[in-house]
Amino acid sequence: MKTFIKTFIHGIEAFLFDYKLKRKVRLANKLAKQNRYKYMVLNMGGKPVIKQRNIVKRYCQKGVFNCSLETIEKNALYKTY
Repeated sequence: MKTFIKTFIHGIEAFLFDYKLKRKVRLANKLAKQNRYKYMVLNMGGKPVIKQRNIVKRYCQKGVFNCSLETIEKNALYKTY
């Protein structure tokens, strides 16, 4: 019974993540069209988050992210360019 509940909850969480991801991708495309910036949808803390590419680049230079911009771009959920 416990495994059924765990798999059921996991399925609901996966469905919600996919729903949020689709909304963020749509918003990133809209913002990229309006502002002419490049955007990325990243998985931060288990949630999809939209960040501008130049801000992520600045974070990498300052050491907020302990990896290179190429690594983040490779692991991004979605890119608008």
